[in-house]
Amino acid sequence: MKITGIYGGQFFDPLAETLLPCDLLLHDGILVEAGPHLSRQDAAIRILAEGLWFSPGWVDAHVHLFHAPGHLGLPAVPHCLMNGVTYAIDAGSAGAADFAHFHQHILSALPLRHKAFLHCALPGALPTEPGELSSLAALDKDAFTAVSTAFSDEILGGKLRLNPGVCPQHPEQALDEALEMTGQLGLPLEVHPNFAPIPTTVLLNALRPGDIYTHTFHDSSIGILNTHGQIKDSVWQAQHRGILFDTAHGGSSLSFPVMQAALAQGFLPDFISSDLHNGSYPTPVSSLAEVMSKFLAFGLSPAQILHRVTLGPAKALDLKDKRLVLQKGEMTALTFFRFAEGAVSFTDGLGHYKTGLSRFVPVFTLLDGFWYAREPLQTC
Repeated sequence: MKITGIYGGQFFDPLAETLLPCDLLLHDGILVEAGPHLSRQDAAIRILAEGLWFSPGWVDAHVHLFHAPGHLGLPAVPHCLMNGVTYAIDAGSAGAADFAHFHQHILSALPLRHKAFLHCALPGALPTEPGELSSLAALDKDAFTAVSTAFSDEILGGKLRLNPGVCPQHPEQALDEALEMTGQLGLPLEVHPNFAPIPTTVLLNALRPGDIYTHTFHDSSIGILNTHGQIKDSVWQAQHRGILFDTAHGGSSLSFPVMQAALAQGFLPDFISSDLHNGSYPTPVSSLAEVMSKFLAFGLSPAQILHRVTLGPAKALDLKDKRLVLQKGEMTALTFFRFAEGAVSFTDGLGHYKTGLSRFVPVFTLLDGFWYAREPLQTC
């Protein structure tokens, strides 16, 4: 049996939120042994991880992977897997009209784990205006039900965008119909609310536990802050009821002033996610690691950040993947990274800047026995 050993790393355990010295012994990606100071004589291949942290593979809970004409996605391997993401959630790129094509030509070929939200509108998320809900006839309940049922192992829930360029008329009716479409199947609904002409309280009160308010730190009247810069009471109440709040940075869906005010009041999102797509990459978002680094610059601890890209989304979205914890006898999904020290300037894409003093740098990812390295592996 050919054993690979990884030595000298520090393991962040999201269950206990502890950091411990940990060596690994693996056979074809299956964890044989984990612990400090394992014998190097037991391994035929020995990888040196000194100076690196590692954690269960990162989950990007909001990304767009449908890279085809007429869609906004980016290829998953260079943009996710090579940047530490082993589990990617597509945030409604495809609707019932083209999800089968999305599945056959893109999702089924991915080496990384994945799920998807099915857009409630037939054509999926269109990259130009008028958007997919220029007519509410695009909300086809029968088609949504048929596709959700046919791809039930892959589809997590429904997606709805309510910004005026996408849904110029009757956004409350669209919300009601989308809630009905997902509710009859027991699925959550992910709502993109930016600038929708609906009071925040009305929107959040309509959502059910497990539904997702995405683009948490966007800056508009339907956002999470009132005119005095305080978290709205309805937002605190919604989080207490089990509504999930997703970062989803994107191109213009995260405002540093909103983020700073919210974090200062102790309001944290349930997920830290990138919303990578061809309109947000390479600036203001190059990777999930960059979004994580922005939270580091605003004062969150590495433990708070890592929880929101590992166990947090895994539990909230019920991903049921044993590789999201370190478990003997199971295939592994691990992200190895370091902290690069030194001043770095970040932008939110809206003209605001923030200087950080450290950033997450993925070094290599181990998934199902395959290595995805950004730098040459060091042996010992």
